[in-house]
Amino acid sequence: MSVTVIHFNDQFVLAGGDGVITDPEYGTVSGYASKLHLMPEYDALFAVTGFGGLANAMDFVMPRSIKDFDGLADNLSDLVFRGTESLRESGLLWYTEKANVVLAGFSKRDDAYRAVRVTTYEKGSVDYLTNEPITLAPWEVHPMQPNATYISSSFS
Repeated sequence: MSVTVIHFNDQFVLAGGDGVITDPEYGTVSGYASKLHLMPEYDALFAVTGFGGLANAMDFVMPRSIKDFDGLADNLSDLVFRGTESLRESGLLWYTEKANVVLAGFSKRDDAYRAVRVTTYEKGSVDYLTNEPITLAPWEVHPMQPNATYISSSFS
């Protein structure tokens, strides 16, 4: 199981996550790793639930042309896809292909903190403006609304 929590507004981002890796067959704790990946060089962070190693794989395939949060946000779908493919080709994607990636940080373009997310699968969610259920399409960048608390969890 994995859990991350994100809350942000124009002035700040709060992020939290568990640090547990669970055995997908038995659900028991098999190790520890952060779900939050700080990237101060981009004034950003990734919060990842689902299969392990994705944030590191995205860092590995990241183009040098990306310089800040806005560059990450503009390329997030491609980064998640290429990171997933890198793990698959390396034989490190073995028990699930489901992941939810939230990118949060300071947008120079908007002069405010922002967050976006990409999933590798069709994911149920809630529209925080209307409180209606929605389905997030996989591999698309979905902007997140400020002043809402987002909780993502995955169960193996």
